[in-house]
Amino acid sequence: MALLHYQKHFSPPSELGSILVDRAERAHTSLRKLLTTYGCVPASVLGGNINAWIDNDHSAPYPGGSDTGIGWTYLRYPHVAATAWTGLLLLYAAEASGQSFNEEANPFAPSRTPIPTAGTNRSCLPPPAPT
Repeated sequence: MALLHYQKHFSPPSELGSILVDRAERAHTSLRKLLTTYGCVPASVLGGNINAWIDNDHSAPYPGGSDTGIGWTYLRYPHVAATAWTGLLLLYAAEASGQSFNEEANPFAPSRTPIPTAGTNRSCLPPPAPT
């Protein structure tokens, strides 16, 4: 999402722009493949279990997920945040070509419509505490 946002708003030089498009297309392809394969985006694409991670052999074919370096590993299990961000990316730009963007899918973008004021109807709020 950041690559596409940068490309759209800052018009990089053509050589950098083509690199951005290539990387965005690769990311889109990879994420779509993960969604197709697992039905979600896993926390790691590296296989293995916790015992493999404890062995601490990072060059093993199945090293026990991705070591965070701070005392735990991400195993190849569904990851809610990664899956949610992938959904936002696909809503933001369904194709990596960057031809069409939905800025409303970017949670950091300002809303097109202003946030309504509170008004006087406060029925969804708890009553004020007695003083």
